[in-house]
Amino acid sequence: MAAVEDFTRPAWANPIDEDLDWMRDTQNFLLTVAAAGSSVAPGWITQINTDLNNNNAQPDQVILTKGTRLIRIKTTWV
Repeated sequence: MAAVEDFTRPAWANPIDEDLDWMRDTQNFLLTVAAAGSSVAPGWITQINTDLNNNNAQPDQVILTKGTRLIRIKTTWV
């Protein structure tokens, strides 16, 4: 996964600039992990993409939408 969790943020030395980015990344990471495990995130519009394998039980990707935010979770099945 592209996002990397960092639960030690925000740091007192720099609570505004970089730490806010880390907080957003951590939020996206946790949301992505939760949605990948359940394929549903409360408050988000969830779409299942099955263009490649045409199998709803093993989707190619899960697309979460909330307002202008868009998160794509691409899955690999073995």
